[in-house]
Amino acid sequence: MREPVTGALPETCSAERGAVWLLPGEALYRGPTLRLDEHTGAASCLVIGIDGPLRVAVGGSVEHHRSVFIPPRLTCQVTPTGRLACYFLEPGSPQERACLAVLRPGEGIRAGHRHERELAELAGSLTEPGGLQRWVERATGDAEVRRDERITAAVAMLSAEPDLSAARLAAAVHLSPAHFLRLFKRDTGTTLRRFRLWARMLVAGAHIADGADLTRAAAAAGFASPSHFSSVFHAMFGLAPSRLLAVPLDVHVRQREAPGEPASGGFAR
Repeated sequence: MREPVTGALPETCSAERGAVWLLPGEALYRGPTLRLDEHTGAASCLVIGIDGPLRVAVGGSVEHHRSVFIPPRLTCQVTPTGRLACYFLEPGSPQERACLAVLRPGEGIRAGHRHERELAELAGSLTEPGGLQRWVERATGDAEVRRDERITAAVAMLSAEPDLSAARLAAAVHLSPAHFLRLFKRDTGTTLRRFRLWARMLVAGAHIADGADLTRAAAAAGFASPSHFSSVFHAMFGLAPSRLLAVPLDVHVRQREAPGEPASGGFAR
């Protein structure tokens, strides 16, 4: 776990600290509302109202739910009663599929996560030992999503060095590049190029957690400029990184699996 990062508190946010956990292909925010207007992102997002129902506005309609799953590229506005937890997932990933399986059937926004009340309660213990693992397990319905240990090893390598090529990753795990890319897409739900963006986010987050500003973090993660980092972050999550860092925030960077472990197990620092 990295040291906390503290930013200035805007007038629109409460004084409570927020927290972000960054993992390969996933991210979790817990804290006060960021008071976002209508927005959209490239990642899927499960939102849990920790203190009460969420007001969900899509187009001209408004609904109230304790939990909602927002698919990628759907413009909406979610307003919580108090604090909220936002779990971002790569579309098409095994974790996203497992999460969808414990929501009410439907098209577009999905509501009624089977464990929504427990997830709201567990949100308070995320920083405790095993807290993050337990929360993610319940969010994904305790599904045992397995990943080929060679892909798990490659994901760990990529999370540390996002510029590693497919050829180098494949050689490191003793696969041909073509077979490696097929397995990678099967087990992560996305392409190596897309997953590389998540890896860059982890590197940037680790530098921010160590006290770097956005300019230094963007350069360390391999982004062309701070504005490039900001635009990629905004496209993925629906808000600018400066907006997120405007609240008092603790940043944690984790590696989700150990080689050979199920994807729902083991969170390493």
